[in-house]
Amino acid sequence: MADKKKIKREDKLTAEQKLIDRISDFLVLNRKYILTVFAAVVVVIVIAVIATAALKSSRDKAFERVMNLSDKAAEAIQDENLDASTYIEEISKEIKGSSYASVKAAYTLGQIYYSEKDYKSAYEAFMNAYNLNNGIYLAPLALINAAASAEANGDVNRAQEIYNQVADMKESGVEAKSNDEPPTLFFNSTIIF
Repeated sequence: MADKKKIKREDKLTAEQKLIDRISDFLVLNRKYILTVFAAVVVVIVIAVIATAALKSSRDKAFERVMNLSDKAAEAIQDENLDASTYIEEISKEIKGSSYASVKAAYTLGQIYYSEKDYKSAYEAFMNAYNLNNGIYLAPLALINAAASAEANGDVNRAQEIYNQVADMKESGVEAKSNDEPPTLFFNSTIIF
C-alpha cells in the first residue's frame, strides 16, 4: 500500500514535471516570437504615452496663447487708447475644434466685436463659441452675450428666443458659473417686453 502511494506521488510529480517541461519547451521554441510580441507591446505603450504627453503639451500651449490674447484684448477693450480689433486675426487662428481654448478664442472675438459695436459679428462669434462646445461653462455666457448682441443689433425676437433658451438651461441645471450673468439675463429679457 505504501508503494502505491509512492507511485501516485511520482505520477503526480511526473505530470507536473511534464507540464513544466512542455511550457519550458514552448518558451524555448517560441522565444523569438514571444520577445517580438513583448517588444511590440512595449513600443506601442511608449508611443501612446509620448503622443498623450505631446497632445497635452499642445493643448496647454494653445490655452496659454488664447488666455494671453484674451487678456490683451480685454485690456484693449478697457483702454480707449488701445485698439482691440488688432487682435482679431491672431485670435481667429486659435479657433480649432471644440477645446476650451477654441471656445475661449471665439468668445473673446465676440467681446471685441461687441466693444467695437459690430453687433452682427459679435452675435456670430458668441454663437460660434456656444456651438463649438455647449457643454462647458462658457456656453450659457456665450448665449447671453449672443442675445445681448442680437438685441443691440435690433433683432429683439432672436434675442428673446436666446434669453428663453438660457432660462431653460438654467431650469435644467445648466447655468453659467458667474454671479453677474443671471440678473443680466432676466433684466434684458424684461426690457424687450
